[in-house]
Amino acid sequence: MATVNVTECADIGGGMPGSGGKAPILNTASVVTMQSVTIGGAASAAFNASTTLVELYSTTACNVAFTGQDNATPTSSSPSFGLPASTPRQFGVKKGQKVIAF
Repeated sequence: MATVNVTECADIGGGMPGSGGKAPILNTASVVTMQSVTIGGAASAAFNASTTLVELYSTTACNVAFTGQDNATPTSSSPSFGLPASTPRQFGVKKGQKVIAF
């Protein structure tokens, strides 16, 4: 089955509110943990308390949705973003949020 790789990153500097619009700087020192989410399967585990950004990557185009303000598990009917095949995308997140791919 096709999957989405989820790389959770801690405070990375740049690209976050108050950074002056700088692009995020991703490096191995900022990686908190990694998850794999099956497209069309269950949502990810809740993001780590120190996670502020996730990078998503898949070799299969899909849509992804994140937990809302209530931290309820997202579903395929949640507002979503397109994730192009073989194109990493970064999203700012809060601790406890989850992502689903469909």
